[in-house]
Amino acid sequence: GTLNHEVSQRLLDPSADEGAIQIRAVELCTRVRGYGDFDPMPRDQFIAGRAPAFVLYVELDQFAIEAMEAGGHEVSLTQELTLYTQTGTTVWQHRPVNIVDVSRNRRRDFFTTQVVRMPSTLGPLIYRLNLLIYDRHGQSMDERKIPIEIVTKSVLAEGTR
Repeated sequence: GTLNHEVSQRLLDPSADEGAIQIRAVELCTRVRGYGDFDPMPRDQFIAGRAPAFVLYVELDQFAIEAMEAGGHEVSLTQELTLYTQTGTTVWQHRPVNIVDVSRNRRRDFFTTQVVRMPSTLGPLIYRLNLLIYDRHGQSMDERKIPIEIVTKSVLAEGTR
């Protein structure tokens, strides 16, 4: 819904894939210190009745860099998160986050982090967290689906024996 028709048509054209932004890696983490330096969660399972919380770490390739008139180089992205049931029903959405990074030198590596807190009302199910990254300078996007499981305490306890 956030992209205009012209951009979405371009995204559907396979020849437009060259140079399009790519999500290289996605991790649910307890802590992120820097590029490639993070503590992944032991499992993508959360206990029902508690608000699932984690740091989403995303590594990107082929992001567009725009030279700034005042000097420096800018990367400009929008990151959107939506949680779906297996049948495709939307159960939670995080407002889109705009990420603007200006650096003196052209970035070769780029990552984003986002602290994510979901509602404690999610029932025991396997959900799909859809991550969408839109590159505003390159007018391209990529997305990933991450399985997230909400379990009852007893299921989690059984799995650790």
